Amino acid sequence: MFCPGTAVLANGKIMIMGGSTQTRVSIYDPSDGPSEFDKWSRGEEMHIARGYQSATVLSDGSVFTVGGSWNLQLIYMGHKDAEVWNATQNKWIEKFGIQGDDLATDDNQDYHAWLFQADNGRIFHAGPSRWMHWIDLGGVDEEGSFEKAGLREDPNFPGGDEAVDQMSGNAAMFEAGKILIVGGAPKYDMGTPATAKTYIVDINGDEPVVTRSGDMSVPRTFSNLVVLPTGEVMVIGGMPAAHQFSDKDSHFHCEIWNPDTGKWRIESSILVPRNYHSTAILTKDGRIFTGGGGLCGKNCGDANHLDAQIFSPSYLFDSNRQSGMALRPRLLTYPSIIEPDEVIEVKTSDYEQGQEFVLIRLSAVTHSTNNDQRRLVLEKWRQRGKDFKLKMPNKNVLLPGTYFMYVIDRFGTPSVGYTVVYDLGNHDHWDN
Repeated sequence: MFCPGTAVLANGKIMIMGGSTQTRVSIYDPSDGPSEFDKWSRGEEMHIARGYQSATVLSDGSVFTVGGSWNLQLIYMGHKDAEVWNATQNKWIEKFGIQGDDLATDDNQDYHAWLFQADNGRIFHAGPSRWMHWIDLGGVDEEGSFEKAGLREDPNFPGGDEAVDQMSGNAAMFEAGKILIVGGAPKYDMGTPATAKTYIVDINGDEPVVTRSGDMSVPRTFSNLVVLPTGEVMVIGGMPAAHQFSDKDSHFHCEIWNPDTGKWRIESSILVPRNYHSTAILTKDGRIFTGGGGLCGKNCGDANHLDAQIFSPSYLFDSNRQSGMALRPRLLTYPSIIEPDEVIEVKTSDYEQGQEFVLIRLSAVTHSTNNDQRRLVLEKWRQRGKDFKLKMPNKNVLLPGTYFMYVIDRFGTPSVGYTVVYDLGNHDHWDN
């Protein structure tokens, strides 16, 4: 399972596929079982051997993957056409009309595709190639198709530069249909300089709308991107040029992007470099876990990091940071099972709370890529006092899986995450 793709399934289990030119698929069950051995099971094998590919869960619980030409033997490069794991039939179906080669960078790398199920039912390929694409799977017996959706940047537009590939950069859906894209480099390694550019790609319409946002303070590649409950987005680690299995010129200071201002602010610094093979993810209580890096045995030298750190965002503290932790809002009642398009009822712990309710999907990250991550702001209206009604998004936005529900107060302080599940009616999921 070295350098595989990952996807968090509707039932909360994690699918790990491919890696090191493998067709094999493993399923990890994070729920409490009789033993650690029972947490792993064998999944249906893919048709095409892959490594460095990515995947995304679809509205029907299926899993889409494409690309992934990397392998240890440096053979079988290219021809990594798409496959879909059909959740109902438990089998992989090849989609020869969607070819990994056509989604590759100028350097012929079809790695770590940024893939997002869109509101229109299609899959949006946001990068890391400079060209973006719409992907249409068609029916079960159809080969599928794709079409170009434009460049991330166009020199013909006012203030526009030449679009470049952003391999090992980051993409995250910070609001329904809105994707933040940062960093990366035109090549995977070889000391290729990274970029500090930041883009917002809006895929809520018929065509994607790309706007430039404020640049990061420094260029980054091999960094990680984490969406916070408030809609801000944090970038952690990385380096100014692409060096695999290295900590050369590591960036220690983190940055947080504000969607209202479009600007980044510098945050606390990590104590350990987090570069290639590192990870970062949001925790239930609103903190950020970051760890790893290197992990290539003795060949990495000092770049192997088997440790982790926890970051506590400023929203967890009172406004002047003098009297300790902020008073956090709470949900007193909420449903554990949710469905698309339904209206649910929740109760907060205080009349002043309930300024915003959001869902953030539980996710898995590998190689700076986290296609599972999406934050959804819920339509709300106050029923009376502390009671609210919330409208769930449609099935192409509310993908099946496990979510943390956060309530955010008027000071911008989020609650802890309350676990809710949309499991396609199977109710086979792990507990809070």
